[in-house]
Amino acid sequence: METIEFRNAPSSSRMAMVPGLTKLQKETMGWLKWLRALVSPAMVKAAFMLGLCMAFVFSGWWLRWLDPTAAVVDVGALSLLLLAGLSLLAFLTVSHWLLGLLWPVLRDYQRHYFTNNFKSLQSWQKITFYLGIFFGLLYAFVCCLVAVF
Repeated sequence: METIEFRNAPSSSRMAMVPGLTKLQKETMGWLKWLRALVSPAMVKAAFMLGLCMAFVFSGWWLRWLDPTAAVVDVGALSLLLLAGLSLLAFLTVSHWLLGLLWPVLRDYQRHYFTNNFKSLQSWQKITFYLGIFFGLLYAFVCCLVAVF
């Protein structure tokens, strides 16, 4: 019989070193680590997206099964997702283009110096900067979608 080695496979010696765990808990932790070694995060994301698509496809049937008078989601609602994605891409493209056009110094700074300066910041400064940019872009994107609808 051939043995197969997995990356990040649990070793029994490491499990034995954890204090206060029962034998069943140690076995469960071992299986979870083996499962993590077999399944990549990309596979989990793909399975999740497939599950969401299947939930959308069968949502009408499930709604009718639970309540025969329920209104079913129209398949045309998917066009809103497409419009939202295109709006996001257009917004990011136009904002990047305008930033370089109106303030070329910042464009050059971003290309050559931004990475080094960002790496020299403290952790709380990086998190604050990241969240500020993220929520600012999210707010601008929502405002663009509100203007469209």
